[in-house]
Amino acid sequence: HEIKIRDSILQVEPPMEAARARLLDNFSDALSIIGDLDRVKHTAYSEFTDTNMADASSAKFKDLVLKLPADLMCKVFDLVDQLVLSSGKYASSWLNYQALWDIDTSTVISK
Repeated sequence: HEIKIRDSILQVEPPMEAARARLLDNFSDALSIIGDLDRVKHTAYSEFTDTNMADASSAKFKDLVLKLPADLMCKVFDLVDQLVLSSGKYASSWLNYQALWDIDTSTVISK
């Protein structure tokens, strides 16, 4: 995120509301990447395992997400919320400097 000045008004771009959605999209993308990875094909090690691979979905890690503990997923969402909240507070502290841009310099110089 950036704090930009437009028409003498400080603004956060992109808006902080979009931060949570973007972070969760990135997390979802990471889970998708992991889920789309190919498992080691056991046919290469056929002397150790059964060579019959009936379920094609078992060739990927897509079911791995379902096996993640619920408390771990909740922790991810809590951490994202904490990050967005602290980022919002930080951006808000910078936006408080808007008053400096609104001050007429001639008034300051005359005093």
